[in-house]
Amino acid sequence: MKPYQRSAPSRAVPVARLGIAVSLVVGAAALAMDVVPDPFAWVPYPDEPGVTWVWVTAVGGVAFDASFRDVTHVDPEGWVRVEERRAESARWIVATPVGGTERPAGAEAASGVRIDTFIDGRAAPWDDAARAWLAELLTADPERMAWLRTREHDGSGASSGVHLTSSDDARASLVRVAPGSRATFGPGYLGWTLFGLGGPHPIDPQRPRLDTHPIDVGAEAQAALFAAHHLAAHGLVAPADLEAFLQALAAQLDALDGAEPTPAGR
Repeated sequence: MKPYQRSAPSRAVPVARLGIAVSLVVGAAALAMDVVPDPFAWVPYPDEPGVTWVWVTAVGGVAFDASFRDVTHVDPEGWVRVEERRAESARWIVATPVGGTERPAGAEAASGVRIDTFIDGRAAPWDDAARAWLAELLTADPERMAWLRTREHDGSGASSGVHLTSSDDARASLVRVAPGSRATFGPGYLGWTLFGLGGPHPIDPQRPRLDTHPIDVGAEAQAALFAAHHLAAHGLVAPADLEAFLQALAAQLDALDGAEPTPAGR
């Protein structure tokens, strides 16, 4: 799997060539069926057969057992959510510290780390089948496993960030958030995402862009939408902030529409 990357100048695609309409309808159902510029229509589940979405959010340090079948550590005030979405189906677990931070692999006791399992929004047992699902999901991609291992027990001092990967049969958004930045991480990330699409610098709007490569609008817009809805679904972006971001994204695509590729940089 390869991460999303900004293209070299020869691969940049003007917005007009993508046939992107600049209108954007944002309703109250921000996490369900937001209408975004064609061909980037947001849907709550993959609409392509055989495609899987993977969303992983780790707040604070977390750890898995050797086979990724269990969550064995969650930092105090932290949590981890691992979610898979397929066509018309969603499954996820949420692990939180309860009465401690450590949990022996395979333990059924409620102390240490509590794991709640859900299938299509309904509670499900944390059993061998659920453990097998978790292991299959997390070990399907070596890059995904490496990302998780490097963030085990790294605590509140580790940096926050988003790692996006894509392949023919899976798209993944992996998010690490330091507990102290949980309230500001999501909105801040969305601001930097708009900057990557040629918008203003989120800290200093007058700061010039240093990256002279043109924007690959297709890759940037798809990655922006995918990560934004992940953050909103996992509670790191409020619905109002998501709505404001989608409106700003539409305005930025409108500004780019028909124009020469705009330099971008971080």
